[in-house]
Amino acid sequence: MIPRINSSQPDFAERIKALRESQAENLSQVDGAVADIIADVRERGDDALLELTRRFDDTSATSAAELQVTPDHFEAAARAIDSLVLEALSESVARVRAYHERQREQMGAGHWEYEDSMGNRLGQLVRPMRRVGIYAPGGKATYPSTVIMTAVPARVAGVNELVLTAPAPGDEVSDVLLAAAHLAGVDEMYLVGGAQAVAALAYGTGMIRRVDKIVGPGNAYVAAAKRQVFGAVGIDMVAGPSEVLVVADESANVDWLVLDLFAQAEHDEQAQALLVTKSDALAARVAARVTAKLPHMPRSDIIRTSLADRGAVITVQDDTEALEL
Repeated sequence: MIPRINSSQPDFAERIKALRESQAENLSQVDGAVADIIADVRERGDDALLELTRRFDDTSATSAAELQVTPDHFEAAARAIDSLVLEALSESVARVRAYHERQREQMGAGHWEYEDSMGNRLGQLVRPMRRVGIYAPGGKATYPSTVIMTAVPARVAGVNELVLTAPAPGDEVSDVLLAAAHLAGVDEMYLVGGAQAVAALAYGTGMIRRVDKIVGPGNAYVAAAKRQVFGAVGIDMVAGPSEVLVVADESANVDWLVLDLFAQAEHDEQAQALLVTKSDALAARVAARVTAKLPHMPRSDIIRTSLADRGAVITVQDDTEALEL
């Protein structure tokens, strides 16, 4: 179910190299496809956005306008979800807001200036951005935390307009995601994903007005699109597939270790989850528990593929080998 590797094996170096290289996408192929998508959206605007969304996300929308989430949809989603989930989202929003309000207070206004010995006025003027786009991953899973951790700080900073894009494969969008967007103060939301969403935010389409900066994680195509539009628009960073490497000893709770691996592997098939330990006995217990628990996980197919193709339980001889990995 999850490969086991031991540093004493003759092919250890080769297998570790293969694990590292498994995370390398075929960048030239991805970049070429993304460049074509961006060019199409820039040239044809909403028509291209609708066509690409119908192709990649299997939406039934017949017009670009149908891709926009209405205020009523936001409010209905907040009413539809479990009250405990809504309470948890509200608490999360409040805590993130409190943290960033404190951060803003500590920073002060951020403005300062002085006159140097030659009579020049020098300084810094800090102003919030006018319009920011947020990309929230969807399809394989939805992450309300992405919305909260990006939209709430932007609101505290004073950003005027927040625009959220998220894919809705088969016209399905999570009510929890919509409720998080509503609570976090998102102004506009469009059910668009992939490189076409990034292109729409960067250049505008007619329905979607361009933004000043794009934030949020995504798959290889989203990451490539953010790289390619950088300069025309600001970006936060280029985030790759989810990764985790856990170093554990005999004292570790096996169930916790397994769930740590699952928590990353469930993101998508490109995620990588690794465990490193000096204990061969612990390695055996973890591998066995992965096999036992996996069938009961809601996203077992994705976890299975991720762990089989890119995961491993690695036994090393000492701390030095663990640190080198």
